[in-house]
Amino acid sequence: MSDIHTNDSAAHAPEEVRKWATKITEVQGCPTVLAREVSGYHLYIPCPKCLETHGRRELDDPKYAINLSVLAGLGDFRDTAEGQAWRPGMFEEREELRKKQEFGAGICMRTRSSRQPHLFPMDTLLNMGTVTERFPDIETRADVRGGAGTDDIKAMWEEDPVSGQMAPPPAGELVALDTLPAEHAAVQYLRGRNYEIAAVMQQFSAAFCVKEYPYGEKQIFYRKMPGGWKDSPQHRVVFKSLVDGVPLSWQARVIEKESEDGLNRYMLHPYGGGFYHGRDTLTILRSHKLSFKSSAPGDIRQLVRDDSRQGYWLHVWSHTHTRANPAAAWQPMSPYDEIKDGALKFRPSKYRTAKYSQRQLMGWDAAVERAAKDPDPLKWAVLCEGPLDGARIGPGGLPVTGSSISMENAAKVVKHFHLVFLAFDDDVAGREATEKIGSLLQSTRHTEQIMLAIVKLKLPDGRDPGDLSPDEYQRIFKRALTRAKRNT
Repeated sequence: MSDIHTNDSAAHAPEEVRKWATKITEVQGCPTVLAREVSGYHLYIPCPKCLETHGRRELDDPKYAINLSVLAGLGDFRDTAEGQAWRPGMFEEREELRKKQEFGAGICMRTRSSRQPHLFPMDTLLNMGTVTERFPDIETRADVRGGAGTDDIKAMWEEDPVSGQMAPPPAGELVALDTLPAEHAAVQYLRGRNYEIAAVMQQFSAAFCVKEYPYGEKQIFYRKMPGGWKDSPQHRVVFKSLVDGVPLSWQARVIEKESEDGLNRYMLHPYGGGFYHGRDTLTILRSHKLSFKSSAPGDIRQLVRDDSRQGYWLHVWSHTHTRANPAAAWQPMSPYDEIKDGALKFRPSKYRTAKYSQRQLMGWDAAVERAAKDPDPLKWAVLCEGPLDGARIGPGGLPVTGSSISMENAAKVVKHFHLVFLAFDDDVAGREATEKIGSLLQSTRHTEQIMLAIVKLKLPDGRDPGDLSPDEYQRIFKRALTRAKRNT
């Protein structure tokens, strides 16, 4: 029998949950992680498919989540229809619950947003053999761990050079956006979407990552992809989550652009190019050609002069997608069209999130500062999905890292803001986030609570705050704020 080592996340798991955790772990024969989340107790096991591509990295950081509260029939997942007289909708409710229990409401978090996310029936997971039996080169044993607790996470932290406080490992070496030339890819990416560089820096201390955190150090790895790519924060815009001046998390946004005719998509290569001292452009291009061996057909090289640094930035734009007309779906270009196990291998994260960071509300310091300066007695905040949505909202925008927020952050929100707006995307993930976060905030109690109302911000169909122009967003928000005040 395997022991269950718990911490503050899983210490009080019900007996039914612990039994399921032990059973699944012993069958898989490898370490698993038990964590308490908003939607129930989840057991994280290595995804059988991701083990084929990621090996021991998937074992060290398992991504397949099984909702044990569903399997144990706890809380909202209890079969309340059993023994009751028939009523409208009863059959559909029980059928939905049966399907959830069949799969354990499980999904691979690494592939959940893909067209074909990894899903396995519970019968398959319970009968596929141990990890070592399936992968003889991986030797391991059964062990259920509590979800990474504060002490486990902070053991990997290091001193932040700006605040002097301990924080998660940084994205790498960063350069302030306002020190970059106007034609630099990071500056063009933001300004092309109507963002002010100074405002984004003030809200998120945004920067450009010139060199990634060392690969493999503190178990930080970057998934390999075609075209010489890795899922690295290098050559991305990094947005920090500052809480009392300490960067408790960060997200790195991939930089992309389209051709003028809207038929071709390019992404900034994480390893091609960089900064070169000197003025001889031919020497720079020759040196890069000799050192960069991952060039692909259709790649574009762009030199950007930087007088303040007395040199040039060389950008390599990977030609990743094309389409027949601006209304057609994007199609991957070679070598980015390589498929393995029915899924594209080239799947760079839109946002790469800091490892060893807990769920944070990005833009917190800026939101609290704005509220303190606002003469209006009713303080507000807007929860949203990503830093670019938060940047469109401006100070007061609170992007979440992940699909929900922690109970600790929920308590902070209800303590600091009277009106809380939810502005998540109108897709499946966005609607789930709206429901989960709204319910969590509604049920949160704090001795200094001031929150009066939770309001879903209605946006144009199919658009999120980042898709709107600054003027469009302000018109929508001002109307919503006026109505919320009138109803409070």
